[in-house]
Amino acid sequence: MGFSEGGNAVDNWSRPGFRAMIILGSACTEGSTDKPAAPGNVPVLAIVGQNDTYRPGLHCNITRTIGGSRSIVIPGAGHKVAAYPQTREAIREFLRQCCKKD
Repeated sequence: MGFSEGGNAVDNWSRPGFRAMIILGSACTEGSTDKPAAPGNVPVLAIVGQNDTYRPGLHCNITRTIGGSRSIVIPGAGHKVAAYPQTREAIREFLRQCCKKD
């Protein structure tokens, strides 16, 4: 999990070794696409604020459906999306879906 520039590191990480990835306050804009670079079998949750001045109008394009993968834009939120209850609930739900013990 990474926030802001740490989110950039997460959304650009393409190597195996993680069970899931969480991107906060980043919009998958550092690479050549608007999608996370994670391997296709890795669930990804990306959350950005609607009013994030660093990522205005941008979000990660999550097309994978495994493990609760999705991209969320928190209405009215700025850059500090971790402070919103919607973010905390989305992370809890994502972890329940993505990371069940086999």
